[in-house]
Amino acid sequence: MVISLQVDACNWSLSLFFVVFVDCNWSPYKQGLRLFSVDTENMYRGIPSDEFVRILNGTCIENQLEEKTTNELVKITHTILEQNYFTFRNQCYFQNAGLAMGAPSSAVLSEIYLQHLEHPELLRYVITQNNITGYFRYVDDILIVCDENCTDIHEVHGASNSLAPR
Repeated sequence: MVISLQVDACNWSLSLFFVVFVDCNWSPYKQGLRLFSVDTENMYRGIPSDEFVRILNGTCIENQLEEKTTNELVKITHTILEQNYFTFRNQCYFQNAGLAMGAPSSAVLSEIYLQHLEHPELLRYVITQNNITGYFRYVDDILIVCDENCTDIHEVHGASNSLAPR
């Protein structure tokens, strides 16, 4: 999975802007404050399906799900990942990497994977090491707020990409 950086190309919808700055009561404006839009390239295809079942199992254990529930979720997810078919122009294809585009399960599974990547310790490390003032994510779109005088956004970009396997 590769995270692309769009420096000062914040084409955020008004509703997301409203949620971040009004609903969250978060607006520490000061001189040099910059907004950066970050997007995950090929999010569904970039999720390592071979590693995902292990991540799901760990998440279930971490959240103290019953063993029976965990086993059922892992079994269902394994089946979903093995049956990764899609249709394009009346032709059926097998997608051999990542999650199926357009499958209802892919949105849920990708959120589990992204939350795994954003494990509090990893995220805290990236935020504190790079003096990030605000970090907001909606699905695979990320808004980073930082002081351009103390944050090198290209270092943040590199650190973010190092969290996920390619």
